[in-house]
Amino acid sequence: MSSFANADDAGPIRTIQALYSHSMEMNKHFRDYDSNNLLAKFATKDLKQLFIADDQLMERTGELGCIEIDLMWLTNGDAEGAELFLEQIDDRHVAVVIGQTEDMESRSLIYQMDCDGAACKINDLIIGGEFSFKQGLAECLSEAE
Repeated sequence: MSSFANADDAGPIRTIQALYSHSMEMNKHFRDYDSNNLLAKFATKDLKQLFIADDQLMERTGELGCIEIDLMWLTNGDAEGAELFLEQIDDRHVAVVIGQTEDMESRSLIYQMDCDGAACKINDLIIGGEFSFKQGLAECLSEAE
């Protein structure tokens, strides 16, 4: 499977479906698969640069960077068994609800997408209905400088 949805699957919801399908497949084969690296592959150039800056911060300090959780699954642990519910809100936003598991309550996030005729990329994640991941990450990285 390609890292990006192809031109025929350029819609926002199809891109997010491909993202989660790929993550679930990788988690079957690799015990400690990092979904945040996958998320960065689906990101716009601006968001991808923030992921890279966070990786560089970790390399420089030898400590955890600004990203402390698995963003796709909103967990520090395993999301195995969680049901996913996806809904395209409009032409730029896809809501994802991650169902309750034995260890976690249900949780949700909204993907803000940037689409052109050929592909859709993730421009931001809205967590808890109002928190901009992109803005929060940029602020954290600037404070860490």
